Amino acid sequence: MHYTEIDTLVPIILAVQEDNDDAVSLMLELFDRDIDYEAKYGQRRIDPDLKQELQIKLIYITKHFDVQKHLAQRSQNLGQKKNINFFSPTSFISTSFRCLYITKRVFSYR
Repeated sequence: MHYTEIDTLVPIILAVQEDNDDAVSLMLELFDRDIDYEAKYGQRRIDPDLKQELQIKLIYITKHFDVQKHLAQRSQNLGQKKNINFFSPTSFISTSFRCLYITKRVFSYR
């Protein structure tokens, strides 16, 4: 399964924040393809150390993601912008992958 196949990540994020092991596994499964792509970028094979580091960062970001803040932003912006779901998976993903990209760059220079 991939994160693009679901409507919202809210229940999964909340479960991860409550330390639900099944939710953590599901989150890693949802982003596995993207993490593999980032861990392999510019190389022929996936760097297992980089992949593990990216997985750790994804879970860290998920645990510290402020769900209430983004739900509040969505309700404030409903009148300003049309047809934008501020809590679609892409809202969380853009934040996550910016952090993962930075981690990958730092890790690759070690």
